Amino acid sequence: MKAQDLLTEQDKLVFEKAGFGKKQILGKKPMFLVVDVTYEFLGPVREPILESIKRSPTSCGEYGYAAADSIARILPSVRAANVPVAYSIMDRTVELPCDRKESRSGEKRNPEWNKVVKEIEPQPGDTVIAKFTPSVYLGTKLLLVQMYMGIDTVVIVGGTTSGCLRATAVDAFGYGFKVVVVEEATFDRGEVSAAVSLFDMNAKYVDVLSEQQAIDYFVSLKA
Repeated sequence: MKAQDLLTEQDKLVFEKAGFGKKQILGKKPMFLVVDVTYEFLGPVREPILESIKRSPTSCGEYGYAAADSIARILPSVRAANVPVAYSIMDRTVELPCDRKESRSGEKRNPEWNKVVKEIEPQPGDTVIAKFTPSVYLGTKLLLVQMYMGIDTVVIVGGTTSGCLRATAVDAFGYGFKVVVVEEATFDRGEVSAAVSLFDMNAKYVDVLSEQQAIDYFVSLKA
Protein backbone atom coordinates (compact mmCIF):
# COMPACT_ATOMS: atom_id res chain seq x y z
CA MET A 1 0.00 0.00 0.00
CA LYS A 2 1.24 3.48 -0.93
CA ALA A 3 0.16 6.70 0.75
CA GLN A 4 -0.36 8.25 -2.70
CA ASP A 5 -3.36 5.93 -3.08
CA LEU A 6 -4.92 7.44 0.04
CA LEU A 7 -4.36 11.12 -0.73
CA THR A 8 -7.00 13.36 -2.24
CA GLU A 9 -6.13 15.29 -5.38
CA GLN A 10 -5.98 18.47 -3.30
CA ASP A 11 -3.58 16.83 -0.84
CA LYS A 12 -1.27 15.91 -3.71
CA LEU A 13 -1.31 19.46 -5.06
CA VAL A 14 -0.69 21.00 -1.64
CA PHE A 15 2.41 18.89 -0.96
CA GLU A 16 3.72 19.38 -4.50
CA LYS A 17 3.24 23.15 -4.69
CA ALA A 18 4.44 23.77 -1.13
CA GLY A 19 7.70 22.00 -1.96
CA PHE A 20 7.56 19.17 0.57
CA GLY A 21 9.64 16.04 0.08
CA LYS A 22 12.82 17.52 -1.38
CA LYS A 23 15.85 15.24 -1.22
CA GLN A 24 18.87 16.13 0.90
CA ILE A 25 22.56 15.57 0.37
CA LEU A 26 23.57 12.75 2.70
CA GLY A 27 26.69 12.91 4.82
CA LYS A 28 29.88 10.87 4.84
CA LYS A 29 29.68 9.63 8.46
CA PRO A 30 26.45 7.65 8.85
CA MET A 31 25.25 5.29 11.54
CA PHE A 32 22.98 2.33 10.71
CA LEU A 33 20.31 2.20 13.41
CA VAL A 34 18.15 -0.92 13.77
CA VAL A 35 15.04 -0.19 15.84
CA ASP A 36 13.33 -2.98 17.82
CA VAL A 37 13.79 -5.89 15.42
CA THR A 38 13.24 -8.37 18.24
CA TYR A 39 11.20 -11.53 18.61
CA GLU A 40 8.74 -9.59 20.72
CA PHE A 41 7.90 -7.32 17.79
CA LEU A 42 8.31 -9.85 14.97
CA GLY A 43 7.04 -12.94 16.72
CA PRO A 44 9.02 -15.91 18.05
CA VAL A 45 8.56 -17.76 14.74
CA ARG A 46 7.99 -16.62 11.16
CA GLU A 47 4.22 -16.72 10.52
CA PRO A 48 1.31 -14.47 9.39
CA ILE A 49 0.49 -11.62 11.73
CA LEU A 50 -2.94 -12.93 12.76
CA GLU A 51 -1.26 -16.11 13.97
CA SER A 52 1.75 -14.33 15.41
CA ILE A 53 -0.24 -12.02 17.68
CA LYS A 54 -1.67 -15.09 19.42
CA ARG A 55 1.84 -15.74 20.76
CA SER A 56 2.93 -12.11 21.19
CA PRO A 57 0.32 -9.32 20.89
CA THR A 58 3.05 -6.82 20.00
CA SER A 59 4.31 -8.85 17.03
CA CYS A 60 4.01 -7.86 13.39
CA GLY A 61 4.39 -11.32 11.90
CA GLU A 62 5.35 -11.57 8.26
CA TYR A 63 5.72 -7.79 7.93
CA GLY A 64 8.47 -7.77 10.53
CA TYR A 65 10.32 -10.74 9.08
CA ALA A 66 10.20 -9.23 5.59
CA ALA A 67 11.88 -6.12 7.01
CA ALA A 68 14.49 -8.28 8.77
CA ASP A 69 15.25 -9.96 5.44
CA SER A 70 15.77 -6.54 3.86
CA ILE A 71 18.05 -5.45 6.71
CA ALA A 72 20.06 -8.66 6.25
CA ARG A 73 20.59 -7.77 2.59
CA ILE A 74 21.72 -4.22 3.46
CA LEU A 75 24.07 -5.08 6.33
CA PRO A 76 26.95 -6.48 4.21
CA SER A 77 27.34 -3.13 2.45
CA VAL A 78 27.10 -1.33 5.80
CA ARG A 79 29.85 -3.43 7.36
CA ALA A 80 32.01 -3.31 4.22
CA ALA A 81 31.99 0.49 4.48
CA ASN A 82 32.91 0.32 8.22
CA VAL A 83 29.71 2.16 9.14
CA PRO A 84 28.87 1.82 12.86
CA VAL A 85 25.76 -0.22 13.63
CA ALA A 86 23.45 0.28 16.62
CA TYR A 87 20.46 -1.76 17.74
CA SER A 88 17.66 -0.93 20.14
CA ILE A 89 15.79 -3.32 22.40
CA MET A 90 13.19 -2.56 25.05
CA ASP A 91 14.13 -2.03 28.68
CA ARG A 92 11.43 -4.04 30.43
CA THR A 93 12.73 -3.29 33.93
CA VAL A 94 10.76 -0.03 33.96
CA GLU A 95 6.98 0.25 33.61
CA LEU A 96 6.00 3.74 32.46
CA PRO A 97 2.56 5.39 32.53
CA CYS A 98 2.58 5.56 28.74
CA ASP A 99 2.24 1.76 28.68
CA ARG A 100 -1.30 2.17 30.00
CA LYS A 101 -2.43 3.38 26.58
CA GLU A 102 -2.03 -0.18 25.34
CA SER A 103 -4.60 -2.80 26.27
CA ARG A 104 -1.78 -5.30 26.75
CA SER A 105 -0.23 -3.25 29.59
CA GLY A 106 0.70 -5.41 32.53
CA GLU A 107 0.86 -8.55 30.42
CA LYS A 108 3.79 -10.81 31.22
CA ARG A 109 6.30 -10.96 28.40
CA ASN A 110 8.81 -13.68 27.65
CA PRO A 111 12.21 -12.09 28.41
CA GLU A 112 13.84 -14.36 25.83
CA TRP A 113 11.88 -12.57 23.11
CA ASN A 114 13.54 -9.22 23.87
CA LYS A 115 16.46 -10.14 21.63
CA VAL A 116 17.37 -9.08 18.11
CA VAL A 117 16.37 -11.82 15.67
CA LYS A 118 19.22 -14.13 14.72
CA GLU A 119 19.11 -13.19 11.02
CA ILE A 120 20.58 -9.78 11.86
CA GLU A 121 21.91 -10.22 15.40
CA PRO A 122 24.52 -7.76 16.70
CA GLN A 123 28.19 -8.44 16.04
CA PRO A 124 31.21 -7.61 18.23
CA GLY A 125 31.72 -3.86 18.19
CA ASP A 126 28.06 -3.01 17.55
CA THR A 127 26.15 -0.85 20.04
CA VAL A 128 23.03 -2.21 21.75
CA ILE A 129 20.79 0.33 23.46
CA ALA A 130 18.01 -0.52 25.91
CA LYS A 131 15.18 2.02 25.73
CA PHE A 132 11.95 2.40 27.63
CA THR A 133 10.06 4.92 25.46
CA PRO A 134 9.34 4.92 21.71
CA SER A 135 12.37 7.04 20.74
CA VAL A 136 15.80 5.44 20.92
CA TYR A 137 17.15 8.87 21.93
CA LEU A 138 15.08 9.66 25.00
CA GLY A 139 17.00 8.86 28.17
CA THR A 140 19.66 6.75 26.44
CA LYS A 141 23.31 7.10 25.45
CA LEU A 142 22.62 7.16 21.69
CA LEU A 143 23.17 10.88 21.10
CA LEU A 144 26.42 10.88 23.10
CA VAL A 145 27.70 7.89 21.12
CA GLN A 146 26.85 9.59 17.83
CA MET A 147 28.51 12.85 18.86
CA TYR A 148 31.65 10.99 19.95
CA MET A 149 31.77 9.19 16.57
CA GLY A 150 31.18 12.37 14.58
CA ILE A 151 28.02 10.99 12.98
CA ASP A 152 26.25 13.30 10.51
CA THR A 153 23.65 10.95 9.01
CA VAL A 154 21.39 8.34 10.61
CA VAL A 155 20.00 5.52 8.46
CA ILE A 156 17.06 4.03 10.35
CA VAL A 157 15.40 0.66 9.80
CA GLY A 158 13.07 -1.52 11.87
CA GLY A 159 9.78 -0.70 13.46
CA THR A 160 7.20 0.04 14.03
CA THR A 161 7.08 2.55 11.21
CA SER A 162 4.34 4.64 12.79
CA GLY A 163 5.63 4.17 16.35
CA CYS A 164 9.17 3.75 17.62
CA LEU A 165 10.85 4.21 14.24
CA ARG A 166 9.00 7.44 13.54
CA ALA A 167 9.63 8.81 17.04
CA THR A 168 13.33 8.05 16.63
CA ALA A 169 13.49 9.61 13.16
CA VAL A 170 11.83 12.83 14.32
CA ASP A 171 14.22 13.10 17.27
CA ALA A 172 17.23 12.47 15.02
CA PHE A 173 16.02 15.25 12.73
CA GLY A 174 15.54 17.51 15.75
CA TYR A 175 19.13 16.92 16.84
CA GLY A 176 20.35 18.10 13.45
CA PHE A 177 21.22 14.83 11.73
CA LYS A 178 20.42 14.02 8.14
CA VAL A 179 17.98 11.11 8.39
CA VAL A 180 17.23 8.22 6.05
CA VAL A 181 14.51 5.58 6.42
CA VAL A 182 14.73 2.49 4.21
CA GLU A 183 11.24 1.57 3.05
CA GLU A 184 11.54 -2.20 2.62
CA ALA A 185 13.48 -2.46 5.88
CA THR A 186 10.64 -1.05 8.01
CA PHE A 187 7.59 -2.80 9.41
CA ASP A 188 4.31 -2.07 11.13
CA ARG A 189 1.22 -3.96 12.19
CA GLY A 190 -1.02 -1.59 10.23
CA GLU A 191 -0.64 -1.14 6.48
CA VAL A 192 -2.36 2.26 6.38
CA SER A 193 -0.43 3.72 9.32
CA ALA A 194 2.85 2.48 7.80
CA ALA A 195 2.14 3.99 4.39
CA VAL A 196 1.02 7.34 5.75
CA SER A 197 3.93 7.55 8.20
CA LEU A 198 6.48 6.92 5.44
CA PHE A 199 4.85 9.59 3.28
CA ASP A 200 4.69 12.11 6.11
CA MET A 201 8.27 11.51 7.27
CA ASN A 202 9.55 11.82 3.71
CA ALA A 203 7.67 15.07 3.27
CA LYS A 204 9.06 16.72 6.39
CA TYR A 205 11.96 15.03 8.16
CA VAL A 206 13.72 12.22 6.28
CA ASP A 207 14.61 10.79 2.92
CA VAL A 208 12.71 7.54 2.41
CA LEU A 209 15.00 5.41 0.21
CA SER A 210 14.57 2.00 -1.34
CA GLU A 211 16.69 -0.92 -0.22
CA GLN A 212 18.83 -0.66 -3.34
CA GLN A 213 19.32 3.08 -2.94
CA ALA A 214 20.51 2.49 0.62
CA ILE A 215 22.96 -0.18 -0.53
CA ASP A 216 24.25 2.15 -3.25
CA TYR A 217 24.80 4.86 -0.64
CA PHE A 218 26.91 2.59 1.56
CA VAL A 219 28.85 1.27 -1.46
CA SER A 220 29.62 4.87 -2.45
CA LEU A 221 31.11 5.49 0.99
CA LYS A 222 33.46 2.55 0.62
CA ALA A 223 34.52 3.78 -2.81
